[in-house]
Amino acid sequence: MERLPKRRFMRSKGEMTIDWPAGRMNADTVFDLYRQHMTPDHFDAAFDDLLGAVDWAFGRLKPADGIDGPAIMEWLRAVRSEDRGDTDALQRMLQADSAAEEAARKARLAADPWSIVDVDWDRVPDKARAVLDQPSDWSLSDDFAPHGTDTGADMLADWRRYSRDRVLRAAQRLMDNDRSLTPDDDPNLYLEVALALAFGHLKKTGAVPAQIIADTREALAKALETPEDFARPEFAGEWVGRMRRYDAILGAITP
Repeated sequence: MERLPKRRFMRSKGEMTIDWPAGRMNADTVFDLYRQHMTPDHFDAAFDDLLGAVDWAFGRLKPADGIDGPAIMEWLRAVRSEDRGDTDALQRMLQADSAAEEAARKARLAADPWSIVDVDWDRVPDKARAVLDQPSDWSLSDDFAPHGTDTGADMLADWRRYSRDRVLRAAQRLMDNDRSLTPDDDPNLYLEVALALAFGHLKKTGAVPAQIIADTREALAKALETPEDFARPEFAGEWVGRMRRYDAILGAITP
């Protein structure tokens, strides 16, 4: 948190990323959202944090950036002031938005399976592009993809922090730097970390350190003995197929 707030404006792509310390949504509040419906109070608190982040970032825009910051802020404030009704009304609105987004996503996927992949291919090694030849390999939301879990996506986003780690050390970092943690303490986390590290190296450099390959393949072999511990029954077959494929990929590039 001490590094926040910060902003990165990629003018050539017309994109901006903003890291902003949430002042109204703490960890307990966010966790509660997994156990109960989002309420108007939750929505307003999150929106106010969004307003603060955008207002701060836009205050550093230059005329040459070509972004009408005041107009966007005016629109955001208008959205914030709308009456979203009670919790049930808010849920209906969110569900409708979610259904529309999912329908649009499926339409794009049907037209072009690669359309849902947001990757700057100019920065991807040829080896990674050749080996990871399925859209799901690059997903940041597919739970069976190397970087589709929260753990995997976070590690890829903060790659410099983990790129020199062994699998166990990276897992320990994620668990409050608990050096007593072993692979058997949290097999799901350990496997997620192993896949994220192995395929992170492949995506970033086109190669994977031998020890990372060995650790990951060992974790995969152990996990494949009890797939029911890693995927719900209805998805177990797909999970096994995906893990075997990733194991084969790593086996083929073993130094």
